[in-house]
Amino acid sequence: MFRKLFIWIILLCNVSPCIALPYESLTYLYGGTSPIYQNNIARTRGNLSTVAADYFHIDGNGNAALSKTPDRLFIQARQREGIRVIAFVSNHWDREAGRKAMAKRASVAATLTYWVEHYGLDGIDVDIENLTHADQNDFTDFVRMLSHLLPKDKRLSVAVAANPYRLTTGWHGQYDYAELGRLCNVVMLMTYDQSYEGSAAGPVASYNFTEASVTEALRHIPKEKLVMGIPFYGRYWASLNNGTKIAGRAFTVSDIDTITKHYASGLWYDEGNHCARAAVTVKSTDPAIGLWGGRHLAAGTYDIWYENEQSYAARMALCRKYDILGVGSWALGQEPERVWTGYRLWLGGVPFADLAGHWAEEAMAGLYELDVLSGVGSARCEPDRPVTRAEVCVLLCKLLDVPPQTPSSAAPAEIRNHWAAPYLWSAVRRGLMAGDSGEHPLYRPSDPVTRAELAAFCANALHVPGAIDYNQAHFPDVAPPMWFNNAVVTLRVFGVMSGLPDGSFQPYGGATRAEASSVIFKMLNTERKDFSGQLQRARPPYVLDPR
Repeated sequence: MFRKLFIWIILLCNVSPCIALPYESLTYLYGGTSPIYQNNIARTRGNLSTVAADYFHIDGNGNAALSKTPDRLFIQARQREGIRVIAFVSNHWDREAGRKAMAKRASVAATLTYWVEHYGLDGIDVDIENLTHADQNDFTDFVRMLSHLLPKDKRLSVAVAANPYRLTTGWHGQYDYAELGRLCNVVMLMTYDQSYEGSAAGPVASYNFTEASVTEALRHIPKEKLVMGIPFYGRYWASLNNGTKIAGRAFTVSDIDTITKHYASGLWYDEGNHCARAAVTVKSTDPAIGLWGGRHLAAGTYDIWYENEQSYAARMALCRKYDILGVGSWALGQEPERVWTGYRLWLGGVPFADLAGHWAEEAMAGLYELDVLSGVGSARCEPDRPVTRAEVCVLLCKLLDVPPQTPSSAAPAEIRNHWAAPYLWSAVRRGLMAGDSGEHPLYRPSDPVTRAELAAFCANALHVPGAIDYNQAHFPDVAPPMWFNNAVVTLRVFGVMSGLPDGSFQPYGGATRAEASSVIFKMLNTERKDFSGQLQRARPPYVLDPR
């Protein structure tokens, strides 16, 4: 919980939230050069806290070997940016090489430790896979040796197989979750490859598989050490025109984007598995397009399972649900750049696919995290839709901790029969909202709110000092004795609501959900009234619009 409190302290101090992520954000660097890695990191828009580079591996004789010489300039530059740089060591699924390394684990651990210190790395990630339960003790002892040899300021992490089925034999049996969780600073849970090369068609990692893997890991591993993996690749099952069948081969998500744009494709979202799907037909007459690794698609039909913004948002919200350390992705550069537009929102548990990159992203994400703003339907917040009077009432009531109250039989029918009835009735009784002038005022809860009405709503919530000069002219279209003058001046003085680019206020213009959220988010830095004891019906001067 402290991580999330810290990020909102940053937001309330008007500091860019991108300088601190609410959760650990790890990614792997694989198969490239320092310039490629640097460019890929730049695309992430400050959304990384740790990168694990492919500097080390286990060779065929079981020795620690350099895959490439660690680039000190690259490492130091990332560290100055506040990004931790560790190296991962892999046996590339070679069981025999892994077993040879475990047989000489003391020397392998010593060599890796020396390299971490010699090249100025921040730690090491152990990614030795495809051993079995027969190797569990040796593998655990190897990690124990590293934990003793590495300086305390260096990070030790280990990548482990997802195991929602509690398997104890085969590859899954290699990993002693509890002991590895005790020895390491971070446990990277590889929550992908639910379906794999050679399997029946299915998701790389369905939502249920991912969540079950996380909950099983949390039975053994402290939540503050657990990182959940997400794939930047998909898999395909194909029937080629030449009769060849392909089962579960991998595509990068970037490649899948390219494929679906260039070939006849049907796209949809699989609600059951929470993943993206594509049915693609490649004709023999279609032009060939280059894919990752220089591959090209042969003519045939392709059934592709992968991730998109909606599925990433769903997976990453599990961080918030279980309060684990964070997310790790395999591998940087395999994803479309647009993924990073919404990444911070998803990592913080904000599920709105249509908010990423919006000018009101910070305000709406902030109000969502504070349980003030709700979404519209599934994974959307519709920031550019006109906001209604009822929606503004709900936002202000939640901001001010005004509890909803069931309307009495005396309440107007337009309030009693409205979806926001409890909040509307509380707002009316506490003077936050009033109806039109007249003996039987209309409250018009479903009407779009005007900018003047929005100003009046918000001014009603503020402690207003008596020293405000309401004759000051900030806008050419707002002046006494207009009914909204005092509210507009008040919000301008408080720095909560401003005019439009042309210098006008346009009081009768409509406001969007984004504009209302931005104004109300700014009110977090203002002194607001205590409504806990105010139960009187609204009276003038709280009449909002005399129409």
